Amino acid sequence: MASIQLAYAAPVIDAKATSYSKELAGYLTEQGAKMYGAFWCSHCIDQKEIFGAGAEIPYVECFPDGWQRGAELATSCKAVEITGFPTWILPDGTRVEGEKSLVELAKATGFRAPLPGDALQTEDASSQLDSFLN
Repeated sequence: MASIQLAYAAPVIDAKATSYSKELAGYLTEQGAKMYGAFWCSHCIDQKEIFGAGAEIPYVECFPDGWQRGAELATSCKAVEITGFPTWILPDGTRVEGEKSLVELAKATGFRAPLPGDALQTEDASSQLDSFLN
């Protein structure tokens, strides 16, 4: 049987981050939450797409040197007993597995900011355009 090897390759995220997703990512980082994942995991890529490019989520790669049959998890992932991807470990130690919406992660961590739709109701047109373009 041929040995399959996957070299590590960071995924390309097509969606653009919003001010809300950037704020949430910053809050998660400040609070000590972490998303554990694998570069080859489609659900991990989808979770990153939910945040969008430009949102610096607190991410831990469990296969930083690539993957092949028998490859072990990175020490940081073994230490917290990661068994599936993505897995979020929140500041209080709660484990949240699978893709989650921004609102679900915000509620689980106590993040308080205007929800994505609320921002449009409170910003003037210039601020809305700036948020959209940036």
